[in-house]
Formats: sequence, C-alpha cells, structure tokens
Amino acid sequence: MEYIIDDFFTYLDEKQGASSNTLESYKTDLRQFIDFLHTNKISNIVDISKEIVHEYIHHLEQKKISNSTISRKISSLKSFYKFLEENAYIDADPTKDVKAPKIKRKLPNILTSEEVEQLLVQTQGNEYKVLRDRAMIYLMYGTGIRVSDLIQLDIDDIDLDNGIVLLKKRNNRSISIPEEILTYIKKYVAYSRPFMIDVNNEQALFVNFRGNRITRQGFWKIIKQYTEQSNIRKRITPHTLRHSFAAHLINNGIEIKELQNKLGHSDISTTQFYATLSNKK
Repeated sequence: MEYIIDDFFTYLDEKQGASSNTLESYKTDLRQFIDFLHTNKISNIVDISKEIVHEYIHHLEQKKISNSTISRKISSLKSFYKFLEENAYIDADPTKDVKAPKIKRKLPNILTSEEVEQLLVQTQGNEYKVLRDRAMIYLMYGTGIRVSDLIQLDIDDIDLDNGIVLLKKRNNRSISIPEEILTYIKKYVAYSRPFMIDVNNEQALFVNFRGNRITRQGFWKIIKQYTEQSNIRKRITPHTLRHSFAAHLINNGIEIKELQNKLGHSDISTTQFYATLSNKK
C-alpha cells in the first residue's frame, strides 16, 4: 500500500506540479483518513466503499470541522482515488459521486489600479534587494503566475532574449513577459542576483540574502513590508496580486477563455469566478 501512495505523490509532484504546501495538505488529509479507517478496523485504504466515504464525512461533521475544510479533505480523497482508478489499482472510484458540503466562497481582496501603483512605487531604487523585489512583484502582477511558480523558477526558465518564462511544474507552460517587466528582470539578473547567490551554480532565479532560493514565507514578508510602506488599508497576500491581475483584465474586456489560458486554469468555471467578482465590485 505504501508504494501506491508514493506513486500518487510522485504523480502530484512531477505531473501535476503541486506546490510543497499542496503536497503537505494531501499527506495530512490521507493520513487522517487512514486513521479513521484503522479506528473502524479497515486496514486497506484501496478497498473501500462509497458508504465508508459518507461515514467519514459524517464523522468530520460531528467533530464540527468547517465545510471548507471537509470540502478540501474530500477533494484530496477524490484526487487519490481517481489516480488509483486511472492507473488500474482499483476497478471503480468510490468517491466518484460523493458530494462535498457546499461552501460560500469569500470575495478575495482586489487592489484597484491606483493601489497597485501605490504598491509598485515602493520598489524604486537600485539596491540589490529592491531590484529583486521589484522584479518579483512586477512579474507576479504582470503575468498572474502563482507564488508557488514564482519561487520555483530557475534562472534557465527565463528566456531574456525572447521575453518568455517557462513554468516547468505546469507541464512546461510558457508565458510571455511584458517588455517593462522584462527590463526589471534583466536588471535584477545583471546587477543584483550575481552578488546575492551563495554559489555560482545556484539554479534559483530569485534568492534571499543567504543566497538560497526564496521561500513562500519570505516573499509574503516582502509583500507585507511594501504594503505597510504604501499605507494601503487592505490585507495583501502574494495571491492578491494574481486576483488583481485577473480582475483588472476582466474589467478591461478580456474574453474568459483567454483569461483561462493566462491563469492556467484547467476548469473554466474557476476563471468565471472573476467575472462574478468584477460584477459585484
């Protein structure tokens, strides 16, 4: 059974490009489900029925687990059993028609165009850190990539001559970089990164002051710092930049299908949420 679970996480990592946070969430969710099975004297996670899944949902509800958390745990199980079915480990997926509790989706914070300018203007200067921060923030807002993609970028993933960034964790999806943003990245690569890296063969595009790949937490702190400097009275996270990128394109008349391609959504209903958001704003 262990090797099947290992196969699943290898698939999530190498084929789906799941972030380290996502992988940890899946591991936690599967571990808790296995504990539930063991408590109910079920030793084989592969051979379960749909009724067992419904019992597990009822068990979570009795523990007063929020609908959003239950929904995520069921989503993890669905991904796992779909993988098992597609790879012939099981004949039928026991989670196929299982419905997760409905959750009310909260509207995310969206920056206005003026607030974006207010944030970006804080990254003026030629210090090593500022050159790096400006390149990262502009790249996120100007392309809408996820923070997990940003921190996983290697120096070879950026084609500075043709203005293209390659997202290897997203099935080698390539994105065009606007000229202004490309200028900032070139400046960082030429004048900042060489003095920040710890070793000459460092692969990470964006590094911290220890010369290592910057982390999600490190980038979040950078955003928090510039938010405080700009006096914007909103809670801004790295994902706020992605939300704002999408909402601003919707406001400027982009077609949903084109926005779906830019954001890399596999399901267009996820993209349509931004149209709803724009209407509500």
